[in-house]
Amino acid sequence: MNFFVLAVEFSKQLSIFQLSTEKTLTLQIYKPIIMFKKTYIILLFIFFPVSPLSAQNPELAKKYLEQGDLDKAAYEYKLLVDKFSYNDNYLFNLIKIYQSQSKFDAVNELLKKRKSKQKPQYLVYWGYNYQLQKDTVTARKFYLKAIKAVKKTPYRAYAVGQAFKQLYLLDEALQTYQTAITQGNNPAYLMQIAQIYAEKNDIPNMIKSFLDLLEKEPKYESQVKYYLTRSITQDPESEANTVLKKQLIERIKATHAPRWYRLLQWLYTQQKEYKKAFLQLKSLYRKNLSDISEIYHLARTAVYNKKTNDAKAIYGFLATQTAEPAYAEMAKLELIKLDLKEILNPEQKQEIAQKFETYLQENWSAKNQIDLKIAYADFLAFHLNQSGKALEILSGLERKTFSKKQQAAIKLKKADILLLQENFNQALILYTQVQLDFPNDPTGHKATFDLARASFFQGDIDWAHTQLKVIKSVADDLIANDAIDMDLTIINNKEEGDTLYTGLKKLARAKFEIFRKKPQTALKILDTIARNFKGQLVYDDALMLAGKLLEQSGQYQAALEKYQAVLDNRTEDLLKDDALFRMAMIYEQTGDDEKAKKLFKKIILEYPGGFWYVDARKHYRRLRGDKLDDNNL
Repeated sequence: MNFFVLAVEFSKQLSIFQLSTEKTLTLQIYKPIIMFKKTYIILLFIFFPVSPLSAQNPELAKKYLEQGDLDKAAYEYKLLVDKFSYNDNYLFNLIKIYQSQSKFDAVNELLKKRKSKQKPQYLVYWGYNYQLQKDTVTARKFYLKAIKAVKKTPYRAYAVGQAFKQLYLLDEALQTYQTAITQGNNPAYLMQIAQIYAEKNDIPNMIKSFLDLLEKEPKYESQVKYYLTRSITQDPESEANTVLKKQLIERIKATHAPRWYRLLQWLYTQQKEYKKAFLQLKSLYRKNLSDISEIYHLARTAVYNKKTNDAKAIYGFLATQTAEPAYAEMAKLELIKLDLKEILNPEQKQEIAQKFETYLQENWSAKNQIDLKIAYADFLAFHLNQSGKALEILSGLERKTFSKKQQAAIKLKKADILLLQENFNQALILYTQVQLDFPNDPTGHKATFDLARASFFQGDIDWAHTQLKVIKSVADDLIANDAIDMDLTIINNKEEGDTLYTGLKKLARAKFEIFRKKPQTALKILDTIARNFKGQLVYDDALMLAGKLLEQSGQYQAALEKYQAVLDNRTEDLLKDDALFRMAMIYEQTGDDEKAKKLFKKIILEYPGGFWYVDARKHYRRLRGDKLDDNNL
């Protein structure tokens, strides 16, 4: 019979019969074949593999294992192990299945066929097979044999160590990597050692191993920081934070190596203790081991995290003690901007006006001079009610040739001033122009946020919400956070069934008056909300906002009353820890330490996962008399 006819006949048979996963072919498929000569049968199997549904399929094996069908999973993995003898993952899964079925002899047979001299990790699997049978003596012999093999060939440490780690034999895994290191091999094994200590929750040894690795291989700094962030928190008093700080200070005292100053600065930054971080950077800067830009960006980080006093201290250094004029100019301007965020009395406004006049007469760099004039225009419009003069300054700048980014900054400030004047349409046009000119760019993102904010102020709630949903997912952190805050204001204050957003629009108007630097007008609107919308979602937000305005203007008793009203309102719990913290801070600032301590303790006990927990704990311990700060170096 022609061979190809035979092939076609066999192909037809395969197409109408389904192969079993536990047998290679059914008897029905064999019947039309056995009449032919053995030669043809052999050729047929050479040219036509057993089946397109061959069980040598790792996905099928994995599926059976996940479904708990261990017999089918074992069959599939056995085929894979036979075909891919070099793949230890297939072998390990097959061993696990056999062991779960108490087929320990089958595991022994599997491992006897493997060359443990070339792959000492097989000795680990073999030893564990005896451990499961409670023969710990034999198991230990295999484990020691595997570790001894690493001593002879240290490059096998990773395979053996991972085998121990897979079986959660952490002490043996540690011994494996430590053995490799004593042989002078790859210090990167310290990374594995540190991670094992982390699994054992041995924080001191984990941190020591990470720092030992950095001492030998500084290139691992980013990876070490990544793993450390899994253990450290914003709380300086947590175990990992205190241990890391202690070990870093010890190493600084012993070696004065810049890397330890940098890592300590990084730790303080994670804890949002920016003054302490600044001390480390300043020390490095004075030794010409740090760039001034690092200090400037640290100040910006402090501003972003609302640590205004820390930011002012850092900017103050840059403004007065640096020999780099560009950064000194930027720091002076940033200090003014921080002052302008406060509610200012006439004397303070006059003082700031004098600073502007002085700086405008100085020979600043071209870029910083433009930024200074934009800020001055903002000051004139929002604090001195001189919008006309401000717009004249900005128009004069526009007529000069600057970069597109600077032109956009001028246009955005003009839009802000038009918004201040309630020229909503003209402001929206300018914001939109910048948005379109800078798609997928931070400048465009800012314009989009400004556009959404203007729409919110105008009472176009749905359109603002649409814009904010987009911008909060693509913008940089500072703009995204502002967008998230505004979007949450909308989401948290939408009353079911109130499509007119009556209360929310009044809250938006109050925020608009705050934007216009008219806190007294805003307070009147907020008092109206408190009287007419009690029991509604917007009520707590109105009370909190009024309390903050009163607190900023030094009316502490009135602010306390607003915050207490939030606590007394049982309908919402979202803002209660915020109200408690602000009350506690007022009591601390006014010298009533006992009341402050009581409220800080309440936050610690009742809001352990809250935003203010770490800060409340710091203030509580300070008021209690604990020593919080040892050596800042």
